[in-house]
Amino acid sequence: MKMIVSQVFDNGDETSREVYGEPYYLVPSTEQTDMLSVDQVVKISNEKFIRAMAGYDLSSNHLSVFVKEGEIHIFSAVVKTEGGAPYFAFRLSDGTFTELSFEE
Repeated sequence: MKMIVSQVFDNGDETSREVYGEPYYLVPSTEQTDMLSVDQVVKISNEKFIRAMAGYDLSSNHLSVFVKEGEIHIFSAVVKTEGGAPYFAFRLSDGTFTELSFEE
């Protein structure tokens, strides 16, 4: 499973999407054999970073997501992933719309 971080920009008549970095792959956990995880700091702009953490439980198909902007917890969610690719969106402190999507 991989996590993709992007932002959506509204330019009046049209919107555009910018993907940040390469896809970040969830890898097997050293502590739990049925868990995949990722903990990634992602550069959004010259001054802004977010830290996106995700864990996927292979036995229950639950995906947990936790995001920080600086030291501030700004987003968290848990979903059951059967039958679809999880997608989350939230706003950063400067108002920019940020997306996390997951693909098999």
